[in-house]
Amino acid sequence: MNCEVRVRTLVALVGCSLACAASAAQPTIVPDALTARAKILKALGGEQRLANFTALHAVGSMEGVSGFPGRYELWAQAPANRAVTWDIGYLRQTTAVDAQGAWERVTETRELAGAELARTRRDGRFAPLYKLLKEGAALTVSEGQCGPTSVYTLAAAAPGDLRESWGIDRKSFLPVCAVRTEVYEEGPQEVRLDYADYRSVRGLMLPFSVNETRPDVSLKVRIERYEVNPTISSDVFANPQRAHWNEPVVMRLATLPSQVYREDDGNFSIGSQRFWGMYFYQSASWSFDLMVKEQYGRFIEPLHARAELYAGDTLVGSQEWDRPMLEAMRRAPVTRFSPQGEIYGFRHNFSTPQGVAVDRIAYTLEARDAHGDTQHQTLSIPIRTYRPHARLIFPMKGKFLVTSGHEYYELEHKYERSQQFAIDVVALGDDFEFARHDGASMEDYVGYGRRAILAPAAGTVVFARNDIPDGTVKADFLKKEYALEAIAGNLVVIDHGNGEFSVFCHMRHGSVAVRRGDRIEQGQTIGYLGAAGSPGLPHLHYQLQNGPNIFGNDGLPLVFENIERIGWLGRGASDDTPGAAAVEQPRSGVYMIAR
Repeated sequence: MNCEVRVRTLVALVGCSLACAASAAQPTIVPDALTARAKILKALGGEQRLANFTALHAVGSMEGVSGFPGRYELWAQAPANRAVTWDIGYLRQTTAVDAQGAWERVTETRELAGAELARTRRDGRFAPLYKLLKEGAALTVSEGQCGPTSVYTLAAAAPGDLRESWGIDRKSFLPVCAVRTEVYEEGPQEVRLDYADYRSVRGLMLPFSVNETRPDVSLKVRIERYEVNPTISSDVFANPQRAHWNEPVVMRLATLPSQVYREDDGNFSIGSQRFWGMYFYQSASWSFDLMVKEQYGRFIEPLHARAELYAGDTLVGSQEWDRPMLEAMRRAPVTRFSPQGEIYGFRHNFSTPQGVAVDRIAYTLEARDAHGDTQHQTLSIPIRTYRPHARLIFPMKGKFLVTSGHEYYELEHKYERSQQFAIDVVALGDDFEFARHDGASMEDYVGYGRRAILAPAAGTVVFARNDIPDGTVKADFLKKEYALEAIAGNLVVIDHGNGEFSVFCHMRHGSVAVRRGDRIEQGQTIGYLGAAGSPGLPHLHYQLQNGPNIFGNDGLPLVFENIERIGWLGRGASDDTPGAAAVEQPRSGVYMIAR
């Protein structure tokens, strides 16, 4: 190659490299608001079709409430009517809104108010993006992301801190996500909707895949069929109890669990009350949800509550809560899998010296109804102690640690009535180790598939399953038969008689050795430690309750005959003398051994 050719080639290569680099370095050209508006309207089907779009009906499948499969149905009507029903078999919920208010129904209808009403009204806006574009609202356009997808972010001003934006696909100009801020119990939170699989329905582009991500209930919806502009009766959106709104308001109070039990606190079932000569009283604690109900589900604004604590006929103490505190405590629902029909509830924890035997609470709530009238209602709540009729041994032998349970302030076991006294137990090795090799595999955990799970007392098996693989995600095991029970993984329920039932959860796949109807003896192996269902790491979840429904019955306090505390103020780790630190109730975070 001669010199001239080499020079021309070099110039061409350099020129190409520079041009390519310049092209790659060019920033994305973000359209202005007017251009974006025109392209989005065109992509969605055009202004004329959108202007005539006033109602929608959708039917499809869904996954929700952490992965349960079910059915989904939506009714929507301009300007702000909306009704959504999802049904996972165990739960069916409808939420609806119209110009007169919003409501929700699971077992009973309840009127929505406050932040719940505000969120439902924003959900109810019909085609909100089109409305903003049509009305020429002030919008900003910038570069952004919807997950891995690069988008144009279209943002609209909103009152207060309630921000709202849409992610617009840079090629199709169809919305691929919508993000807004809503107020929940814990404060402002993000609500996100992701759209995909757009198809033309009567000239309109509609998403057949919609994922809703919310702090309370997230849904993955796959639409099977849309109807555009169907005729929809106003009854679909109207509160079904509205005809009763002029009738007198009747407020009722109840507790969950239905029977409240008091337990002694601390790690010393039998122990000292002095440290370094200083006296410390031992306490007893209990907790419950105070549920507020109204015969037609009408909202009643809580103003003041007072709990008077009695030991026999003697008033020994009281607590009061004013409106700001009650508003901070108010929540609904109080339970997910055992709905009670409450309009809201308050979680209450109490702790008193053991020497003051509180046996009753007189709970009075003052509230204001929609007519401005003040309601007062008092509920007498028995506070009892409980010792199981069955003499229980611990459901595994050897060293163990309770990671959660028997603490009135814990949350892990307070979201369902049956789990009030439940415990999560991990097996420990000879040196109190939980796992080896940093738990790289399930087999590295002490006792996984090897530590036997034992019947605490004799009884009859009333439920058993053995079909849930260990370590699978909820989206997989919740598709199985008896999906609600699949949360507990491989599960056994034993009826001990006298209204006491033992529940064992998360046992290893294939290890359950009993069947429904089997007669079981105390100490008999029923399975092995596992990680099936939703346990995270290998452990046993155990609870005693007053019926066979793993979510629908009240939990009962536990008392075991064969457990000891190991270590400080107890027995030495190498001391084999039994009974030196006997306790009746296992506590969180304390090394223990079952003989």
